[in-house]
Amino acid sequence: MKLLAISALMLLVVGLVVGDTAPAPTPSVEVACSPTQLTPCLRPILKGTAPPKKCCSKLKEQKSCLCSYIKDPAMAKYVNSPAAKKVVKACGIPVPNCEYHLDLIVGYGAVPVIVPRVTGVHALLHSFEPIHGVLLCEGEDIDPSLYEDEETNLSKDELEEIRRLHASDTAIDKEKDTIELSLAKLCLKRNIPYLGICRGSQVLNVACGGTLYQDIGKQLTKNAPQEKKTVHMDYDNYDGHRHAVEIVEETPLHHWFKDSLEDNMEIQVNSYHHQGVKRLAQRFEPMAYAPDGLIEGFYDPDAYNPEEGKFIMGLQFHPERMRKADSDEFDYPGCTTAYKEFVKAVVAYQKKLNSTTKVPQSLKLDKELEQKRNVVVRSFSFARNLYEEGDNGHKHKESDLKPGTEFLESNIALSLQQENRLKQMGSTVRNASSCMERLKLKRVVMGKMTIEQLSDLNLFYHMMSQICSDMLEQKIQNVNIDLPL
Repeated sequence: MKLLAISALMLLVVGLVVGDTAPAPTPSVEVACSPTQLTPCLRPILKGTAPPKKCCSKLKEQKSCLCSYIKDPAMAKYVNSPAAKKVVKACGIPVPNCEYHLDLIVGYGAVPVIVPRVTGVHALLHSFEPIHGVLLCEGEDIDPSLYEDEETNLSKDELEEIRRLHASDTAIDKEKDTIELSLAKLCLKRNIPYLGICRGSQVLNVACGGTLYQDIGKQLTKNAPQEKKTVHMDYDNYDGHRHAVEIVEETPLHHWFKDSLEDNMEIQVNSYHHQGVKRLAQRFEPMAYAPDGLIEGFYDPDAYNPEEGKFIMGLQFHPERMRKADSDEFDYPGCTTAYKEFVKAVVAYQKKLNSTTKVPQSLKLDKELEQKRNVVVRSFSFARNLYEEGDNGHKHKESDLKPGTEFLESNIALSLQQENRLKQMGSTVRNASSCMERLKLKRVVMGKMTIEQLSDLNLFYHMMSQICSDMLEQKIQNVNIDLPL
């Protein structure tokens, strides 16, 4: 059987079979509503009493409101309680399936597997093997310490106001952060297809060294011209809220929505978030911008080719929720394409794993050599910072190097189509624009290294050279053996 995997609203595609048929329709959004509208009807349940008689008709009129209600963590305990479900059943209204992500994935042939949000599960991800793709969806804010954004310029009063306005979002879940970042880094290391929606896109950016706005309204939108100010969240109208985004030409989003785009290259998207990408990680390219300048979509152009099993992408908006209020029809034909192309990549990746071609594995080093390798990676991360920003007498701290180090480490994995060519360590092909400049820069950095550090560096590359020579000799011998006499 082929499977897909998830944690809370996190989907891990652990294998699947796909078809070209359109996904089965899911419940339409009939009425815009506030998650608190149904509280008077369901609150009595907690006291063991029956809800008011008028609640049945109210629930029937606004049954789609239950999805928004269930999504609100403060209200979920009412709807998810056994008594609440009995009342809903008594009114003749089934509890709706609000997981639109799963509807689309399953509709294209994938079998989802939930990765539970429990302590320690990040260390047990191997139990979900083989993993063929990962889908991460919405959730709470990511712990700011994970992206070390020291330039928020937010006062204590502003931070307190943010916590008050976005109480359910600012309740940071460190365990979920750990699980999702582990999954994202696993995908980057193995080139496993990855689709991040809303928080999932933010996790992807942070995993590669990018940063986030802790609050878009206070850090971005308030400084935008009046005509550019954008509302990214409407608590009273989750599914019905829309705002414009401008699509970047010749990107996957452009191809998916090209039949719906006019001269201004804009579409109206659904979103509900108060955080977003601040500094986009270097490996990614933007695909869409909100009027206030926020990046609403990005991808890795070196890791995008669904037919070959390559798909690394983040979307801040929700294409799965962009549906017309009076039908099951999507706002645009391209809304489902992200899921369709993602599943296509997963299937292609699965076929590669099932083929005779072996997936290149990372070189296993003992503890001492691994420490030396990390020193080398950090040195080149430092060199990159010098090259891009200039020294200017700035003393780089370990915290400055960490995002760059993780970025470089995540880019040394080989894809299945790159088995016969070795990338320069700590660099992707796209970023290796000038070999001579890099050599000059490395000489400057090495000139500041101690004799011991230079000796370790020389030993490391001598070891790598020996390994390459041995592997080359082995491959040549295998070729000679296969040649006909």
